[in-house]
Amino acid sequence: MAVILQPIIEPQQITNADATYFTATVPTQVLKATVANPTATAQWISLNWIPSGGGVGAANLVVYQRYIQPSETWDILPIIGHVLAVGDKLSAKCSANTALNLMASGVLVSGT
Repeated sequence: MAVILQPIIEPQQITNADATYFTATVPTQVLKATVANPTATAQWISLNWIPSGGGVGAANLVVYQRYIQPSETWDILPIIGHVLAVGDKLSAKCSANTALNLMASGVLVSGT
């Protein structure tokens, strides 16, 4: 069994439409996930943990319109420590296109 620590979402701006930012190709535990607001106004983020084969919906909403204040950085505690199964996805959107930055790291487990 191989255990790999690595970024699972490279730092990037998120859009104002639901978009997938990570798809698990092996079981993956989220160690750290962070969103930052470099703008001068409060912006919100919504985040879904989508089971393999599923789509964005109320049943898999983890964070709903959590406002991030100007210059604030927020660790996304509701997903830290959770394990995504193969095919599970993390999807996010924010209130204004490219207003927030998202990044995450995790532990990938492959092999037996």
